[in-house]
Amino acid sequence: MTQNDDLKSLDDAWDDFMHKLNEARAAMKDPTYFTPPPADRTSAEGYRYMLGHLHRLIETELQQDADFPYIQHHPALLSKYTIDNADCSYLYAPIKPDVLYRVTAKAADFSHWNGGIRNPSAKRYAPNYVIFEAHTVAPGDSGGVQENLDGSKATIGKLDSLEIQVNADGSFEILIGPARPEGYTGNFIPTTAKKDSVVGRGDVLKHDMHASRLYIRELFGDWEKEAPLDELYIERIGAAGQYPKVRTAKDTAAQLRQLGLLVKNHMTYWTALYAQPLDPRLLSPQHKTGSLVPLPVNDLFKPRANTTKSGGGQSTNAMTAGLFELKDDQVLVIELAMAVQPDQLGFHLANYWGESYDFANHVTSLNHLQSYRSSDGVYRYVVSARDPGIQNWMDTMKYESGYLTVRFTYSTMPTAEQLPKVKTRLIHIDQLREFLPKDTPVFSKQDRIQQIRIRQRHVAQRYRQY
Repeated sequence: MTQNDDLKSLDDAWDDFMHKLNEARAAMKDPTYFTPPPADRTSAEGYRYMLGHLHRLIETELQQDADFPYIQHHPALLSKYTIDNADCSYLYAPIKPDVLYRVTAKAADFSHWNGGIRNPSAKRYAPNYVIFEAHTVAPGDSGGVQENLDGSKATIGKLDSLEIQVNADGSFEILIGPARPEGYTGNFIPTTAKKDSVVGRGDVLKHDMHASRLYIRELFGDWEKEAPLDELYIERIGAAGQYPKVRTAKDTAAQLRQLGLLVKNHMTYWTALYAQPLDPRLLSPQHKTGSLVPLPVNDLFKPRANTTKSGGGQSTNAMTAGLFELKDDQVLVIELAMAVQPDQLGFHLANYWGESYDFANHVTSLNHLQSYRSSDGVYRYVVSARDPGIQNWMDTMKYESGYLTVRFTYSTMPTAEQLPKVKTRLIHIDQLREFLPKDTPVFSKQDRIQQIRIRQRHVAQRYRQY
């Protein structure tokens, strides 16, 4: 092939990329994938959501290199998806399963890790919970929800902050590779697993599998004092002194084609995945996989552990979810009672594209350290458009409907009987105090301003780009 041919292939790849973007846009209005009515706000957010996928995937496809990986926000504020956890900083790096990598980091005060008690005199804390996971594929890459059932997805290995060996100064390293190096007794995550192995969420592998992605989740509890891991770095062992190859037109053409395909695939996968639970009255013609059931309206299903078949997610999570549909003068009271306290509890609201609401400028998420726990040990949350004057208000931001999601992180998953118990009530806002314990404190306007100020500062620092 001549140089002119290579340049022509680049132009053709660009045309293909643009065609795939248009196919991705078409999926926003296709009832096979997406069921909510095309309201003004939903449609406006749909275009932003699609461009968020493009924003995230440009970096993963045109910049990231498994021989010279680096840590990337995945998703970031501009690329929310997956009904993302507002307490979580999602990080990503590509890896190869047959080579060895070293991850290094340094945590602020980590006295609360490994089941410890938080040091009250510390100025900065490490994230409340951190987990490193080696995955086979990125969810959604195939474009079809059958990937949840076909055995192509698995978490090959993981390590969380209840297991990580940390030096006294907060520094640690993790080796990631096909086999633990001989004589090495430190932190290690495997990237290969044999047929019939039990991995991740209890998946039994149908064949040998290999990881190609490292996902890191930092879960923050105290948004005022917890800080991201410092000096977080990944390197391929043996790559020192080497450098990436020179980019060619042929390389970029292939990447453009893959980029367009993945934007389209993620638009179709995630909207198809949401379609069934977003159709609680079974009125839409979208494809039913049998792996999901419609979400209850103004209610939550019984909490259960995450599984690959239900879409995956963090391997140490249990969760419950539902939809809210509220009038301006209605509130939804949600009670969470826990026999076994989770390592992290997070309650989040999201729109129908799976984007978390604006959690910096509104109280659209709360975790266990941000929430008031009643004297009877129960967490009570109030979902509403109006501020009810209590700490545990979940602000719908004037959305009439959307997602309710509660995640419970357990390094060791309890039995189904020990998982949290959920109770919901839909009432008029004037009745609220009748359904709250009498000792529930009033949350003033100044309290709310300070609550949001802490959130704004934390989010700005968590996603800083300097």
